[in-house]
Amino acid sequence: MKFRLARITLPAVAVVLVAFPGESAHADWADALVSYWDFDATLADDPTYGSGNNGTMSTGTATYAAGKFGNAIDLPGPTGNHQHVRLPEDDDDFDFASKGNGLSISTWIKAEGKDGIFQTVISKGEWHAFRLHRFFTWDDLSYCGAGDGGGQGDLKVLRKVTDGAWHHVVAVTETTGTASRLYVDGSTYMGSNSGRNGLEDNDLQLLIGNNPQRMDRGWNGLIDDMAIWGRPLSTSEVDLIYNNGTGTPISLLVPEPSTIALLVTGALGLLAYAWRRRKGSGMKLECRCEQSYVYDPNMAALGIKEE
Repeated sequence: MKFRLARITLPAVAVVLVAFPGESAHADWADALVSYWDFDATLADDPTYGSGNNGTMSTGTATYAAGKFGNAIDLPGPTGNHQHVRLPEDDDDFDFASKGNGLSISTWIKAEGKDGIFQTVISKGEWHAFRLHRFFTWDDLSYCGAGDGGGQGDLKVLRKVTDGAWHHVVAVTETTGTASRLYVDGSTYMGSNSGRNGLEDNDLQLLIGNNPQRMDRGWNGLIDDMAIWGRPLSTSEVDLIYNNGTGTPISLLVPEPSTIALLVTGALGLLAYAWRRRKGSGMKLECRCEQSYVYDPNMAALGIKEE
């Protein structure tokens, strides 16, 4: 795990906050975060920011292997009866069409076989439901998230994912529900469409590694660090998660609430103390912060400088 040491100096009185994980365009990664599964030997939805959408295996017990970060869920495809992860039934957390705010899915995948006509990463069903999969003899992924079924509206990005390597994938449905984006390994490999029929909700279970309406489309390989937001991610957010192939776990982008409270409380305490002791003296107080961040140029207007 890598951290960047940074020093921020304020004129007159200095206090220093750890800078914000993420980017200036959208620093709050917890905003509209619906569920997050890190698959580190568990199918549990992240208890801090998730909605309690814990997974269960369709058959047998879960198998884990070395993932992009820590562990990953290892699914067997056709040889294992298309075993997959089931999420809670009748869960309106994943009814994104009626909410009208769009959706985003981010995950890391590693294909271990090119078998079967379809291999599903995640799916809410056929036709106008959203799904992310590889199909036919293609080596690429496609996303149907804007309401055209039967392969008519699948958005495909020409980036081979059946090479046994880790690939980062982000699928986005825009707030209109009639347009989508698909990224494979950052913004270099990206496609988009618009003017489709529109995403629709249904009462089917959301499945990771299979399709609830076609249970013979199991994923053969690893899936890791999957998160779903009820909003469209920006291209810059996608690139930050991809991080030039090194990757950034979602857990590092979304800080614990207790950590945020501690940092803010500590910073305010430092400010009050420095102000009382050295009011108007021009003293500079510096603090080194071990937290990854992106400096916002707008902070310069407040006299905050980055070194």
